Amino acid sequence: MKKIDFVITWVDDTDSKWQEERRKYTPKNKLSSDNRSARFRDLGTLKYVFRSIDKYAPWVNKVFLVTEGHLPKWLNKESPKLVTVRHDEFIPKKYLPTFNSNTIELNIHRIKDLSDNFVLFNDDMILNGLLKPSDFFEHDLPRDFGIYNAIPPMGEFSNIVMNDMIIINRFFNKRETFKKNWRKFVKISYGEDLVRSLLTLPWKPNLGYLNYHVVQSHRKTIFKEVWEKNETVLDNTCMNKFRSWNDVNHWLMRYWQLEQGKFIPQKHNFGKYLEIDQPDEIEKVLRQAKVKTLCINDNVFIDNRKATKTFEIIKSSLENKFPNKSEFENR
Repeated sequence: MKKIDFVITWVDDTDSKWQEERRKYTPKNKLSSDNRSARFRDLGTLKYVFRSIDKYAPWVNKVFLVTEGHLPKWLNKESPKLVTVRHDEFIPKKYLPTFNSNTIELNIHRIKDLSDNFVLFNDDMILNGLLKPSDFFEHDLPRDFGIYNAIPPMGEFSNIVMNDMIIINRFFNKRETFKKNWRKFVKISYGEDLVRSLLTLPWKPNLGYLNYHVVQSHRKTIFKEVWEKNETVLDNTCMNKFRSWNDVNHWLMRYWQLEQGKFIPQKHNFGKYLEIDQPDEIEKVLRQAKVKTLCINDNVFIDNRKATKTFEIIKSSLENKFPNKSEFENR
């Protein structure tokens, strides 16, 4: 097994310098991009992301923390496994400064010394049980879900996924992909989600894939290949200072892997996505630990006061789950 690195992206929305830069580049046409404050809101999950890695994936090679330059005060910068990376150390200068998460994630493969096999985290993605390297990669291939799904029309993010699929359908033929790799797409272990795939089979174009929105296994070689064949599209996305309707995102690399059949089917109970206004469900998932990874996603429709109050309940559940400091924290 090759080395596996973890990459976590994080922003400190209280950084005054960062706030000033954000105001400076905020577009006048607010409908053209997503600059809502909740998109950058830090509720305090990052500490528990590190604790979960320390507890459940001690075998990880390196953990790369990607930021604009700021670092949390509690971070142990001397940890031998930690590598802190600024945007200007890997993102091409013409794209900076950026407030677009898609720009950051699409350029992750440029990070110096990052292993070819890596797992991409957001700062709200928690490991929820003991994991092995083979839970992320097997036979040098990423573990993933090959489940087809129609894209629901729910705002600008659905538009981004649609942009990804336009490229996928330009380069790949769904029926050929399915014929070559049907054993990876028809898996009883996918449970009831298998029905989604079966219902989309009559359509000739690929309608989309089911996205669990949890930690994602990636390969640098796939990033490089997608950039080589779609440089204009990716360049246009990265030129957008804020997330925009015409963006693509790193899921394009995921779909590319699926279409090539370069993946090993993932276990159906690997991950769960919940939002901060679901504290009871989050507590239950953390306590029962039936799923291996959990995304505790912010809700942009909740104001700061309510979000902070709700997260205090979630924080209590996280403290019960991860009471001990990790090697990534100052003692």
